[in-house]
Amino acid sequence: MTAIRKKLIEEINKAPESMVKELYKLHALVKEEKINGISWINLTHSQKVKIETGLKELKEGKGISSKKAMAQLTKKYGLS
Repeated sequence: MTAIRKKLIEEINKAPESMVKELYKLHALVKEEKINGISWINLTHSQKVKIETGLKELKEGKGISSKKAMAQLTKKYGLS
C-alpha cells in the first residue's frame, strides 16, 4: 500500500460521516468524468449559464484570487 493511500484511509477514518459522504460524491464525479469525459455538449443549460456568468465576472474584474478562494474553501470544508 502506498503512503498516499494509507494517509487517505487514515483521513477518511477520522472524518465525520457527512464529510465521508461528500468525499464519496466527489470520487464518483471524478471517476465518471474519467470514464465518460465531460464536454460543453454534456453540460446542462444551467451549468453553461453559470460558467458563462463566471467568465464574464472575471473579465469585469469581479473575481477573487486563487489564494483567497482556497482560503475560503479550506475554512468551509476544513481542508488542510
